[in-house]
Amino acid sequence: MVIYGHLHCPYMNKFYNKTLINVGSVGNSFNVIRDKQKDSDVLEITASHYLILEGEYNAKEYGADFSFEFVRVQYDIDKELADLDQNLEPEDYEKELREGVYRNMSKIEDKARELEKKRKI
Repeated sequence: MVIYGHLHCPYMNKFYNKTLINVGSVGNSFNVIRDKQKDSDVLEITASHYLILEGEYNAKEYGADFSFEFVRVQYDIDKELADLDQNLEPEDYEKELREGVYRNMSKIEDKARELEKKRKI
């Protein structure tokens, strides 16, 4: 079993009888498959995600009881946005948090390089 994060979207799949799980994101979640005509409430996407694992610790035998549960809870997006002075793209970041639409990371990297150049001057 492999458990990892950083994709910002909960995910589970089986490959060659092994389980691959992405926990999601505690805030800043998004979903890459979007359609304005078919989307449900955006709060389904912008929630905070975490994972609960249950089973016998250190069990090595095949077939040992083990389960996992994805949990989604709403969080205070306004509180997170209150610290926008620390963000390179406050408008895009706000849209990302409120609508679950990911921003263009290359723009952020360019702005970060610009700021770094200014700091060196």
